[in-house]
Amino acid sequence: MSMTNTSIPQQAAAIAVRRTGHTLEVCLIRKKESKNWRIPKGLVDPGDTHEQTALNEAWEEAGLKGRLLGDAVGTYEYEKWYTTFVVAVYVMEVL
Repeated sequence: MSMTNTSIPQQAAAIAVRRTGHTLEVCLIRKKESKNWRIPKGLVDPGDTHEQTALNEAWEEAGLKGRLLGDAVGTYEYEKWYTTFVVAVYVMEVL
């Protein structure tokens, strides 16, 4: 997925999944001070791709390594610190 608007801060996220038997498990994380669950995400650093960022965030925030299953499945926007962020979301198979 090409995210070309550089004026809007870009982020990438990973929906980390694994199959155990007939069950599909999804990893959600939360900060200690929060009751809200979310998927690992973070800012795309200069020189990194959205794909690299999604994989890095899954490792940094959840301790998971894996491989992405195709292109981004979608995007969403949210506001924080008076700024709108655009997040590209990928599905990651946990290895």
